[in-house]
Amino acid sequence: MAAGIEETKTSAPRESLSRGIAKEELPGVPGVLVLEQHRNWVESKGEFGKRANLRGANLCGADLTGVNLQGALLHKANLRGADLSLADLRGAWLIQADLREANVLGAELREANLQGANLEHARGLWVGRLGGTNLFGAVLPEPISALIRPQVVRQATKRAGWVFVAMLLVNLLTWFIIARTTDVRLFKNSPALPLPLLGDAVPLVGFYLGVPLLLFAFYISFHFFLLRLWGGLAGLPAVFPDGSTLDKSGPWFVMGLVRSHFRWLRETRSPLSSVETAISTLLAYWVVPAGLLLIWARYLTRQNLRDSMFHVFLTVATVALATILPELAGRILRAEYFQPEEPKKASKVFTFGAATLGIGLILTLLSLGIIWGVPQDSSRAPELKLTDIRRWAANAFGVTGYSPYAELTEADISPRPANWNAREEDPAQVQGARLARVSLRYAQAYRSFLVNARLWRADLQGAYLSEADLRGANLRQANLRGAILDRARVNRAILATADLRRANLTRTDLREADLSFASLEDAVLADAKLGSASLYSASLQKAQLPRSSLEKADLREANLENAILALADLRGADLWFAKLAGARLRDAQLGGAILIEADLRKAELRGANLQGAILRGADLDGANLDGADLRGAFGLTAAQICSSMSRRAVLLDQDLQHAVDGRCGPVR
Repeated sequence: MAAGIEETKTSAPRESLSRGIAKEELPGVPGVLVLEQHRNWVESKGEFGKRANLRGANLCGADLTGVNLQGALLHKANLRGADLSLADLRGAWLIQADLREANVLGAELREANLQGANLEHARGLWVGRLGGTNLFGAVLPEPISALIRPQVVRQATKRAGWVFVAMLLVNLLTWFIIARTTDVRLFKNSPALPLPLLGDAVPLVGFYLGVPLLLFAFYISFHFFLLRLWGGLAGLPAVFPDGSTLDKSGPWFVMGLVRSHFRWLRETRSPLSSVETAISTLLAYWVVPAGLLLIWARYLTRQNLRDSMFHVFLTVATVALATILPELAGRILRAEYFQPEEPKKASKVFTFGAATLGIGLILTLLSLGIIWGVPQDSSRAPELKLTDIRRWAANAFGVTGYSPYAELTEADISPRPANWNAREEDPAQVQGARLARVSLRYAQAYRSFLVNARLWRADLQGAYLSEADLRGANLRQANLRGAILDRARVNRAILATADLRRANLTRTDLREADLSFASLEDAVLADAKLGSASLYSASLQKAQLPRSSLEKADLREANLENAILALADLRGADLWFAKLAGARLRDAQLGGAILIEADLRKAELRGANLQGAILRGADLDGANLDGADLRGAFGLTAAQICSSMSRRAVLLDQDLQHAVDGRCGPVR
């Protein structure tokens, strides 16, 4: 016949060929040739050779030891008493085949179709060899039949279901807390859970650092448990003798992961089953990586490099597992093992690894771009172009509509007392927020309430603090480069050794503030109030202080070279040893100021009022004294006046005027 074998009613003789099929059973076609063609068909995956068609063949008592009949057609074949030890029958069609009293010791039956087959009294049958088979209506030996029951699966998957649910609940709680996390609460390190009984037991920062570890541990434990479960399920049939299927024998969200790895479940699944499989795969493998990704993005607002790299590591690790575990689960369920010589599978592993590393690199670059970069808004860091590389990360986040930079507009970061009326004595009542060492780079904090805040060594570079209330705040060693503090209330704040280069302090109230050793190069302090402020040894080179009030300010040893102080009020200010070379003090008020040993070389003092100022030892070489009022100045000598570049219309005491005229002659 065309397939190669005719059905006979006689028993096959025991004399067999080298591969076990009797010559008499193969009229016209040698048995060895059938098996050889089938072997070629299997190895070439159907490209060459020919699939063995043994439908209804009488192979009763045949010696088929070690034959390869993988995927062969054996419908209603008579294999009673046949020796099938070590035979490969994976995926074979054995519908209604007679395997009574057959020797199947070591025979591989995985994914075979055994519907209606009779294996009664079959010898050497091991339950582990029946993995993925279709046993609907099959008759099995009594000991095997007792082991293959859906109840066994239900018991095994029950625990996995509970672990799965617990992991999902932790994820839901995480997403809930992320959703209700505001920037204010994140920086204040407020309680993560709104439960009065817990109080501050779970602060937000602790939550964002501890929960990722918990989720990762849950994820590892759950999938380790699943892999062990898959190892147990690998030996079970896809369809039980009573017609029930393996995927219906446990919780759908667990068993949905199994369905795609079993042939007889995959080929007969309904649209609903496909949806269940997709949902269970999403929940089991990707819900934790998604949660960790959200944690990374939300916590990135704090701009902490170490913490962000910790989040990136855990996210990448779970993404790697999410790509590898389904493949590993499939191998376990199909009882396959990875061989290094398999080029396609090795290439797949390489692709997964490259994709995972790519994700890690992208997340790392985005983290660094936010922590070291600037916002996408051109008004922030205007010295940088819109296409500058430091804006790329912010632009990438901007596509999603999310900005990792803190939004603290009009926020009460320090707790505002009840019945607050902003009186001068009120700041002492405020318990300042603890924000030492935090990063608030380019934060939007317009009119924010930061009274008495502890911002020691905080990074506020480029922060928008216009009209913010920072009275009494401790900003010692803080980074405020390029920060916008116009009209802010910073009086009595501590800004010692703070970096305020290029900061905008227009009309800022800095009365009685401590700015000793602070860096204010190129800062804008137009109309700023600095009365009684301490600027001891502060650096104010090229700072712009027109119309600023520095009455009684401590400017000893301060560096004001090339600073703009036109119309500034410096009455009673202490400028002992101050460096004012090239400073522009036109029409400035310096009455009663202490300028002992001050460096005023090439300073512009046109129209300045220095009545009663102490100028002993001051260096006026090359200074412009046109129209300056020096009457009543102490320690001023004719030599100092004569060293100036110009002294037209200068106002001097009469005695000093005579001495100057006598030393350097009258001005013509």
